[in-house]
Amino acid sequence: MNVYSIILLITATITAFLSFYALKYRKVVGSLSFGFLTLAASIFSLGYAFELESVALETKLRWVNFEYLGIATIPLLYWLFAIQYVGKEKWLTIRRLIILACIPLSIILIQYTNAFHHLFYSSTEMKAVGPFSILILGRGPLFWYHILYANIFILAAIANFIGFIWNMPKAYHAQALVMLIGALPPWITNIIYVSGNSPMGMDLSPFGFAFSGIILGFGLFYYRLLDFIPIAHENVFENMKEGAILMDKHQRLLNFNPTAQRIIKSLSKSSIGTPLDKENCPVLYNLMYQQESSLATFQESSEEGALYYKAEKSPVFDRNDTVIGYQILIYDITKQVVSEQILMQNEQKLIRLNAAKDKFLSIIAHDLRGPVGTIHAFLELLTEENMEFSEQEKQQYLLMLRNTAKTTFDLLDNLLTWSRTQSGNIVYSPQMFDIGALIKESVDFFSTIAKDKKILISSEVPDKLKGYFDYNMINSVLRNLLSNAIKFTEEEGRITVSAENQGNTILVSVRDTGIGISRKTLENMFLNENKLASTYGTRGEKGSGIGLDICKEFIEKHGGILQIESEEGKGSIFSFCIPAHS
Repeated sequence: MNVYSIILLITATITAFLSFYALKYRKVVGSLSFGFLTLAASIFSLGYAFELESVALETKLRWVNFEYLGIATIPLLYWLFAIQYVGKEKWLTIRRLIILACIPLSIILIQYTNAFHHLFYSSTEMKAVGPFSILILGRGPLFWYHILYANIFILAAIANFIGFIWNMPKAYHAQALVMLIGALPPWITNIIYVSGNSPMGMDLSPFGFAFSGIILGFGLFYYRLLDFIPIAHENVFENMKEGAILMDKHQRLLNFNPTAQRIIKSLSKSSIGTPLDKENCPVLYNLMYQQESSLATFQESSEEGALYYKAEKSPVFDRNDTVIGYQILIYDITKQVVSEQILMQNEQKLIRLNAAKDKFLSIIAHDLRGPVGTIHAFLELLTEENMEFSEQEKQQYLLMLRNTAKTTFDLLDNLLTWSRTQSGNIVYSPQMFDIGALIKESVDFFSTIAKDKKILISSEVPDKLKGYFDYNMINSVLRNLLSNAIKFTEEEGRITVSAENQGNTILVSVRDTGIGISRKTLENMFLNENKLASTYGTRGEKGSGIGLDICKEFIEKHGGILQIESEEGKGSIFSFCIPAHS
């Protein structure tokens, strides 16, 4: 075997090793194209080694066919690697790759069928050179099609590497320079061969790959070329998770990335080169023109709800530390803001629950202990063996026991309802109900108690008046309002419950001729949640101080407001609205 063939076999081995090594990094962008590039170079070198060793013309031509599997694909693969290496791989769509692949495939097909048309090689002959012979090929018109394709793609790859070196930081220059220099020996030797200046007419391109293999191997192991493929600055800018906006020192818009445009819908390519518009971008406008602040927060609406952002401005300096512009980075702080809101809500809820607990314990200590003690005392008195009572006295004591028991029951019922509202365990479940029927039911329930105080209680409700409300909640509201009305109305007084259809809502009112409420009490009624606002009734009836709190909360769940009109000595009107329809 001649020395040239040995050199070519060594070259084929080196490039094959580089190819298989690149497969280890096949998930890294550019590694596959680099691996196939070096594999194509290995095929070319291996085929040419056996071409030089062959004696028969037909055998040499068969090895030429094998070589062209590498020769035809090397320019395209080198260009593909360059495109991926400099970060322009988005340009490589499937459609474009298929179109580009047609070029080397057409060259392989033309070369394989040359015996039928002789447009690639016009003639083939052998020339003896010392101990071996070389193949002399006459060049047909389609051969120059192949040369044109090869040079265009190699020059395009070199141009990409040069542009990359020019624009990227120095840290990446050595890597890109190795890839650039590695492509030059085969390209230069091929130019020498095609121009007819090659010694003995031998194709020196495969020998150029020997130098390329050494250079690329050095870069592969010294610079770890495939461990980290540099990414172009524009790729980083375009793919940033944060919104990025660039302004010049005159506050004119220079550029922005897709994230910024997604956040601020008014940004458009047509506005590049113009100052920020105060109407379309008020937040950024204020940020740019308020020199004392470099931070701003703002809110945008979306289909998912409110989104919160933080914009941060910082100057951009040139090499002389002169401000040449500004960059604005926009961060999505929605999760942080929502977490803070939830934390604040939980804190307020905890404060409210602590206040509710204190109020709950206070009611038990002050208001529940008294009535239970009274019941216990009366029962002790009535069951005393040495005590004798007349029927009239027994009736009087039993009536007092009944009233005390009812007051205690109402207190417990309100207390349990209120505690459930404070802990959020009551579910709002509105449906269409007859509000008139519920009012009449409540009036009937309190008629006996009202009769004991000689109070006339009545209702003024149209027949079959329906509303959209939670039955249990409005029932609790009506009973609390009626209980308060009876409690603060003197004997011979009057209580009227009415309902009126107002279109989209139904107005419900509880009117009494009681003692009324002072202006000061009315103004402070719901201001202090910790304050026990209960007042003794006209017969000394004691409440819990939470009945109106329950009414207020239940009415607000229906989207209404508890309205109170009152004048001392003349009576009160408690009214609220409920929806008329779902």
